[in-house]
Amino acid sequence: MKQLDVMLDLETLDTAPTAVILSITAVPFNINNGEIYVDDIYSESVDIDSSLKRGFTIKGSTFTWWLMQSKEAREIVCKGQEHAHDIEFIIDDFSIWYDSLKNKYGENIYIWGNGSDFDVATLRNAYNVILGHEPPFDFRKIQDLRTMVRLAPEIKENMKFEGIEHNPIDDCKHQIKYLTKIYSEKFLKI
Repeated sequence: MKQLDVMLDLETLDTAPTAVILSITAVPFNINNGEIYVDDIYSESVDIDSSLKRGFTIKGSTFTWWLMQSKEAREIVCKGQEHAHDIEFIIDDFSIWYDSLKNKYGENIYIWGNGSDFDVATLRNAYNVILGHEPPFDFRKIQDLRTMVRLAPEIKENMKFEGIEHNPIDDCKHQIKYLTKIYSEKFLKI
């Protein structure tokens, strides 16, 4: 495979990169056709207390925002906490998962975040706080979904959401769906 794309979605309790992370989800896919590599999805919940003990932050307005989300979305967060792991374990585990992707698909892996300053920046902060170094992916291969949406906002606006909003896997799948449509229409038809 020449390249692998990965959609990253973090659910958090703040909008700053220092946020307490509720979950980290990463969904590998083929940007040319939208195929999702289901067997390689990473999705784990992070123990809130383990993050708070290390100085990660909660913003009241973000916490309130979560309380206003659908019952299903709130249940996903709560059930995730029942099986959540220490933030250090999750960061180590994510690195192991990423290395397994490199072994399976090669070095050419692009990481997509919804905005240049949130998902990837928050994960980067967690790596720096917990392990004292950058995440395992190449910073030159970080991609911004919002920039792509700017090229064809109508595609995202008209894309029906399937699943539960703020379920991180469903969010990633939805983002992949409109990203690959934009990519197909704007770049593959050239």
